[in-house]
Amino acid sequence: MDTNLPFPEGSSMTDLGRGVTQDGVDLDANSFLGIAGQTYEVSDVDHYNEAGTLIAAFSGKRRKLIAIKNGATAKTIARKFYAWGTSAGNWGRVAEASNTALEAGKSGFSIPDSYPVGTVIPAYDIFYGQLEGPNLVLSETGTYNLTAHDPIASDASGYVNGATGAAGEAVLGTIDASGSDENTEVLVHLAIDLKASEAAG
Repeated sequence: MDTNLPFPEGSSMTDLGRGVTQDGVDLDANSFLGIAGQTYEVSDVDHYNEAGTLIAAFSGKRRKLIAIKNGATAKTIARKFYAWGTSAGNWGRVAEASNTALEAGKSGFSIPDSYPVGTVIPAYDIFYGQLEGPNLVLSETGTYNLTAHDPIASDASGYVNGATGAAGEAVLGTIDASGSDENTEVLVHLAIDLKASEAAG
């Protein structure tokens, strides 16, 4: 891992001034592909919710980011878990198209909360996901009741499941504090392995 990020956290490769093209050529499935899947260890940050309220201050912990190739359509950032692309070679490198959320119990990636909610990642651009360390993710909109340090899994919409991770589900990390607030940005401590759920082998 390397702390020398190819572009600033909270942005994408096209934010470096290349617009929607690379050297005058429209971005496509091969643009910047050599960066996709590279991981970077970075310092923690202050964690603010969408309303601008400080939820958790800098902790001194490290976070692991991963450079991810966007799919064929633009992605609008939300604070949830996202799915990897299903084509051959996409696992751990390329995101599923559009805003496809992670399916319940599977392993994918989180979006660092350094990205403002609503940020649009252009098709075929490169952006960061987060695999390890503190991060804010929305809790599910149904029944939610977790105790501090419970293992967490994704629900069917890419949010923190309101029940603890069960046998056969990919554990994505642990919840920081007890809570029962639905549809709320909660602090999680990510520990995502680049592997399929246990149920899938």
